[in-house]
Amino acid sequence: MEKAEKLIKSIGIPAQPKLVLDIDDELKQAEPDIGKITGLISQDPALTAKIIRVVNSPFFGARKQVDSVKQALTILGLTHFKNVVIASALSEALKLDQRHSINEAFWNHSILAARIAAFIARRLFRNPAMENEAYIAGLFHDCAVPLLVQKFPDYLPLAPAALNQQPAADTLQAEERAYHTNHCAVGYLVAKSWHLPAAVCQAILFHHSPDVDIHADLPTRKLSACLLLAEHIDHSYAAMLSGAPADASPEAQGLAKALFELDLAPEDLRDLKEDAYEMLG
Repeated sequence: MEKAEKLIKSIGIPAQPKLVLDIDDELKQAEPDIGKITGLISQDPALTAKIIRVVNSPFFGARKQVDSVKQALTILGLTHFKNVVIASALSEALKLDQRHSINEAFWNHSILAARIAAFIARRLFRNPAMENEAYIAGLFHDCAVPLLVQKFPDYLPLAPAALNQQPAADTLQAEERAYHTNHCAVGYLVAKSWHLPAAVCQAILFHHSPDVDIHADLPTRKLSACLLLAEHIDHSYAAMLSGAPADASPEAQGLAKALFELDLAPEDLRDLKEDAYEMLG
């Protein structure tokens, strides 16, 4: 972690925009002022444009073209709108150029993992706070990848494996050999700097580890298990769309402890996958 901290200082952690903090404070009010929220966002034309682009992307499934922040708020509701704001702010902070193939791969993977993690949390816990944390964990879990690509051009060959978890242990070892840290540790530091919940930061730090039982805190174990399953379902979904071979058993994929933590049997995972595929369209 000390080496990760030194590295992140040389890269520069993208700061969470104060505007996002102000919007979050307003959304936490008993009766959020929609006019105040739209007024805050209008102060940042770049963020406004990014929010509208994100809402209109296939990932959020807006049923009609969204042309304004107020319209986005009306269609999505406060919770989902907050997630769009954070996603948009992260994209802007990381300076993602979607013309770069690895940035596009990162963004697609992160948004899908976030949506699937939130879907799992909603299905299993029926707790809005847990659902929101699951979304944020999915969104941020690989945020170090584009930062490392920007800092080290020779990191680019490792980036697809970091995003696709194929295989995780080899990827992390290669990162450690080359940079004396890994994208999990760097992502953890970014999450901490954005003042994300402690459980989210821990889930990001250990998101390539199948040993979810290492966490003493129950909510962190549940969140880590959600993120692990979300990545698995994301990769299964991509394989299904591409016609690739079916996944191996949950045990072979290192999911046994996550399933145990969430009180799911292998057949429950199959049902969860099918419902997630339907949700994703």
